[in-house]
Amino acid sequence: MDDLVTVNFNEIQSDEELGRGSYGVVQKASWKTELEVRQIAVKIIEDKQTENINFEKDIHRKIQNLLKCIHPNIITLYGVSKNTKNNICLLFEYADCGSLYDLLHRKNFEVSFNGNLDWML
Repeated sequence: MDDLVTVNFNEIQSDEELGRGSYGVVQKASWKTELEVRQIAVKIIEDKQTENINFEKDIHRKIQNLLKCIHPNIITLYGVSKNTKNNICLLFEYADCGSLYDLLHRKNFEVSFNGNLDWML
């Protein structure tokens, strides 16, 4: 996987579960590098169909697409790792405000028309 940082899973300390989805679970974690301790979100992809070549190709394609998305308003993919269960773990920038979906669906959160236009742009 070109341009992707491979991280030793021993450098990652899981904190709390942030959510679950069709591919697996997302956890808040600390990643201890040589220079710093960075708060990250770890998406642990639980392969429901072990040794499925199409599943692995799909994950590889998703990773390649994420590597192309470099923008200050898009969560950054820092790297990839494998946990002790041999699951693929994607290491993302941590957003303390949660997901955009959760933010937009909060009952007490309103965005103006101009705010929506700004986000779309």
